[in-house]
Amino acid sequence: MLIQIQTKEKSHDTGNAIDALLECHERIRYFMRLAQRIAAGGSPDAEISDAAGKVHRYFSEALPLHSADEDLSLMPRLNTHTAQLSDELSQMEQQHVQIESLLEDLRPLWLEISHDATSHNKHRAALVALTMHLQSLWDVHLEMEERLIFPAANRFLSAADHESIRSEMQKRRN
Repeated sequence: MLIQIQTKEKSHDTGNAIDALLECHERIRYFMRLAQRIAAGGSPDAEISDAAGKVHRYFSEALPLHSADEDLSLMPRLNTHTAQLSDELSQMEQQHVQIESLLEDLRPLWLEISHDATSHNKHRAALVALTMHLQSLWDVHLEMEERLIFPAANRFLSAADHESIRSEMQKRRN
C-alpha cells in the first residue's frame, strides 16, 4: 500500500472566516486519513517515515492555530451575538482539550517513526488504538461544528466580524 502524500492547493482568500475554517476541517480529515494509513502500516519504511513526519508537523504546528482560530476568534464573537449556542460552544472547547490530550500521546509516536520507520512495529497497537479514538473524537467534533456552530456564525456574525476573524487567523500564521 502506497501512502500518497499530497494536499490540495490552498484556495484564495474569500474573506469569509467560516470558509477558511471549513478548509481547515478538510486538512484535518486529510491528515487523519494519512494517520490511519500510518497506523495500518504495510508501506515501505521511507513512505511511513515521511508520512509520520508530515502528520506530526501538521498536528503540532497547524492544528493549534486552527484551535486558536475557533477558541480565541470565533467563540467569543458567537458568545456576544447569541446565547443559544452556549452549551455547544462549551462542548467545542472541551472537545479541543480532549483532542489535544490524545494528540499529546500520538505526537511522540509520529515523531519517532518519522526518524525511524522501523519503530512503527513496536508502536503499532498503540497507533491503531489511539488513531481510532482520535478519529471518533474528530467525527463528533467536526460534525457539530459544521452542523451547528458554523451555520450559526454565518447567520449571526457580520461581515466585519468575519473580516476580523480572518485578519486574526492570518496574523497567527504570519
